[in-house]
Amino acid sequence: MAAPHPSDPDALISPWLDLPGKYGAERIRRAVAAWLLSGKASADDLHVLAHGVAPRMLWPVARWIARHPACDWATAVALFWHASPEMGLADMPPGRPWWQFWRAQAKTPAPGDRHPSGWPHDHPVVRYRREVRADILERFRGRGFARHGLAENPSFWVNRTDFRGLERTHGRGAVEQAIPPEFRIAVPGRAAEVGPTDWGIPETLWRETQAWPGRDLDLRQEQAWLADRPMAPWPRDAAAELRAFAHDRERSDSAEARFAAWLLSGASGPADWHRFALDANWDVAQPMLRWIIQQPDCDRATALYIFWRGGPCTWLPYGADRRAVWSCEIDAEDYDLLADIRERWAAGFYRRSEFRFQLGALPGPGDQPSVTWDFDLLRYAERYVDFDARLPPSMRASIVGADPLPWGESAPEGIPQRFWR
Repeated sequence: MAAPHPSDPDALISPWLDLPGKYGAERIRRAVAAWLLSGKASADDLHVLAHGVAPRMLWPVARWIARHPACDWATAVALFWHASPEMGLADMPPGRPWWQFWRAQAKTPAPGDRHPSGWPHDHPVVRYRREVRADILERFRGRGFARHGLAENPSFWVNRTDFRGLERTHGRGAVEQAIPPEFRIAVPGRAAEVGPTDWGIPETLWRETQAWPGRDLDLRQEQAWLADRPMAPWPRDAAAELRAFAHDRERSDSAEARFAAWLLSGASGPADWHRFALDANWDVAQPMLRWIIQQPDCDRATALYIFWRGGPCTWLPYGADRRAVWSCEIDAEDYDLLADIRERWAAGFYRRSEFRFQLGALPGPGDQPSVTWDFDLLRYAERYVDFDARLPPSMRASIVGADPLPWGESAPEGIPQRFWR
């Protein structure tokens, strides 16, 4: 079913008020919808929410923000790049206008037609990303964004986009229509000023979503089920896991499996690993990322980028208690990945340092907003006396270096186009 065109943005999220679930994602959706529809969210709140996890989990929220009168121009730029416009162009037939393709594919995907991610074009994430891009460009070309007060720096996304390759395929005019020059430059302004947040949601509101009648009983039942959850062996054998991934019968004809086999062949190198890490789809990339961070030639910037993409502050409360993580309803695979990087970093395993890593000013978004989702990092520093042991200072610093050359072809989710065919 196609998502509605938000001439009335409230229609996108108002149905969430009637969701039946008492906890989990449905409770979060209800709370976020009620907060946004109440009119209490400021432009600064919307900007932080746009950088948080919520728009990625709840794409209608991203569309609501893009259509809202309080949406700042800086917020629109951030949302636009979060919606992966370069992927939309890489997957667009040459010569077809961007507005026709993005709207048409979001509403009426052709049978069997698939996105470069491997998802069908009617997959909710693919559909909403297209709608977000189209919403923002439509407003940009129409009435525009009247509010200009906040700062945003899209250099991270701009630097990793292969504009030359896109222009060779689609022509400069089509690329500038789909990704206008105005979206490629830094937006001057002030930093958003908000209180403590979790996943871009005000902390007080987030706490409300974590409390419901019968919560203790529900959690005890879940914990009883998770208590016997088997842990993967430690240390993780990344090479064996990657071989199993590459030869998995259900994945054998997928781009990810072919790319995994290529990594194992020895034909790739540190620059290839770094390029992949920048755009990897974490839903399926874990075996490949784990293999990369265990390679002696893995660049320090690559390891740090993967580490910060994994949201280290989510795991700080657990310290080195791996059993506690595997006994909780969270993604323990991420914890293992980050713990492996942290252990290797502390042991001096990563010696190669050629590429650049710009973490940006903490705790807010900087030059690489996609790796600074942890807005509460400094609050963690005050909470734990052993903070430096949990998150070493050298892992919270930028690295001077160069950016690797792009793949030379479109690379959805960091995997070159040749592996998708």
